[in-house]
Amino acid sequence: MTHRVVRRGIGALAGAAAVATCPLLATAPAQAATAECVAVIVDSSSRVSARCMSWHSGLTGAGALSGTGHSYRLAPSGLICAIDGFPADCHVDSTHYWSYWHKAPGSGSWTYSSEGAGTYNPRSGETEGWAYQNGSSRQPASIAFSTICPPPPEPTPPPPPRPNPSPPPAGGGTGTAPGKYLPAGGQSAGAASPPRAGSTPRTSAAPGPAGASSGAPGKPATPIGAAIGPRRQSRPARSDGPVQSVLLAGLGVVAAAGLAAAAWRRTRKPG
Repeated sequence: MTHRVVRRGIGALAGAAAVATCPLLATAPAQAATAECVAVIVDSSSRVSARCMSWHSGLTGAGALSGTGHSYRLAPSGLICAIDGFPADCHVDSTHYWSYWHKAPGSGSWTYSSEGAGTYNPRSGETEGWAYQNGSSRQPASIAFSTICPPPPEPTPPPPPRPNPSPPPAGGGTGTAPGKYLPAGGQSAGAASPPRAGSTPRTSAAPGPAGASSGAPGKPATPIGAAIGPRRQSRPARSDGPVQSVLLAGLGVVAAAGLAAAAWRRTRKPG
């Protein structure tokens, strides 16, 4: 033969199903991750198929071919004479056969295989190529490994936590509503309307003792704080009315008794 022909004997091999993306293998902390996959290109000249499968230890070229969903037949010589039913007569000669190629990880060029697909072990990230020779020497179609076995997308980082809302002010209040009248002292007047021009605003009278009347109408009551000053307030006079009444009544009785005794003595004097 003028062309090299792939020689090998193959047993029945079961392959894994083809996958669209491959898991990543971190080779070192400072290096980029590499895909644990093998790409397989089958080029019959009239049709090109590019598929990907997960790589595993002990994988062979024949296992990668069947693992990506391709079928093949063997000639009596042990050569692969047909892939996916082509050619139908499974004929092999020096110018009509399936050639076997490799593309190393990261490489853009094909290398003709020096070993049969039954014993060759492709590496992770490698591309396996099969090209049918139909009277002239040709290589498989050149398709980038990353196109056949794209790495999975990187996980999206979770969104940052949303800040907690500010707690409401003490007492549950939310401040003075716009448009409400706020009297002197900063206390909210609720729904009270602002004072009219020329009128005196009314304020609540300071609390006083039980039974005390409120301030004069129309006159603002004295604020509680204004009653507390440096001057000392005079204490109310002590009431001794009931005691004095008893004393006066007793004196009256004593005086009446004295007058009666004197009158009685005068009547007893001799004539």
